[in-house]
Amino acid sequence: MAQRKSVSDRIRWGYGTEQESNESITDSKTPEVIFSGGVYRASRPTYADGENAIAHFTSDGKLITDATLEVGDIEIGAVELKNSDSDVRANILAANTARTTATVVLATQDVDSNGLVHDLGTGAMAVSQPITLATDDTQYGAVGAASDVDGNVHGQLRYIGEAVDGLESSVPTPYANFKSPDDFSATYTSNVTITLAGTPATFTSDQISYIKYIPTGGSSSAVLVNGQNGVTLTISSNVITVNGAATPFASGDVYEVGINSQQKAFDASTNSNLSSQLNPVWSRYTDLEVYTVFTPVDVNYDEGAVISTAGYNTLNFYYSKTDSDADDTLIKVIYLATSDSAVDYQETTGTASAGVTTVLQNVYSRDKAALVEMISIKTNGCPYMRIDVAKAADAGTDSTLTTYINKAYL
Repeated sequence: MAQRKSVSDRIRWGYGTEQESNESITDSKTPEVIFSGGVYRASRPTYADGENAIAHFTSDGKLITDATLEVGDIEIGAVELKNSDSDVRANILAANTARTTATVVLATQDVDSNGLVHDLGTGAMAVSQPITLATDDTQYGAVGAASDVDGNVHGQLRYIGEAVDGLESSVPTPYANFKSPDDFSATYTSNVTITLAGTPATFTSDQISYIKYIPTGGSSSAVLVNGQNGVTLTISSNVITVNGAATPFASGDVYEVGINSQQKAFDASTNSNLSSQLNPVWSRYTDLEVYTVFTPVDVNYDEGAVISTAGYNTLNFYYSKTDSDADDTLIKVIYLATSDSAVDYQETTGTASAGVTTVLQNVYSRDKAALVEMISIKTNGCPYMRIDVAKAADAGTDSTLTTYINKAYL
């Protein structure tokens, strides 16, 4: 049976080790009187196991407590937010959580380390609710609204569409210093290729400027510019290939191809334009050509071939003659009005005496010996001429003349 104590002992023992007696209470080891306050000590005591203790306070009367917080998740339980002026509450859910229209939520959104919203891809689209625009929203207007640069959205879109419609056909043609068909020809090869012919130089792909083509129907034209709107024009062996414009060509199209290259008459080495005379005086002559081989047997003239002398003022007659044991050789020049003229106009010469010129038919007489010579004869503006050869007499062996001619404008 527990020892009975007096009231004073119970009060005293209620203080435990805080009074002079340090006797513990055997029955419960707890103070029999609970002290409602505490004590302040600048230096707090250390208690042994089973000793009674009281609360300690700071010098300004605040209860001293010791607490240790450990790292980890703290579950608070279900959380909801309440409207400040009604009883409407909002659930905290992820932004892509399914819900009904009656569910009020505080939506959250994933962000990355830089605070940017995540790209959730098509997965987010699949679970997202579509946005419906009111059909009578004046900001958007009706589909097909009249074009208006300052009007509603549909009107402005129509304004833009009408402004750019057909823009590709109004693209200005770029500059080019060589163009077909003036400087060369361009013809259809396939629905993506054009072949050039008669070009003044060998061109490279970077020199191709544009292709303007008029389709077979001829109602409009289009321009393909090299390096614009995804179009590239390449050339190889004078064949231009179009890339990035589908298949624009058809047989029967008309083409204008523009190419930039060094001007034909520009000399880069001297930085000057060149000019040339197409038919300079010093170049107006022909090369030596074989003429008739003559072997006259009597005094009758053997006729040579007809010579066209139009545009020249001089005919040069070259011959190499074998010898004859008796006869000289006679040469005469015939002028003709046409290539097949039946009338021979023999060259003449004149002898002046007392103011009178006697006109004589001219004949070139050459010695019977072997000779190699040339006679220069004026054409006198006659378009055709001929050389004839005969023997001076029929008294000896026959000479052979191997002849050549050339023409000149001197």
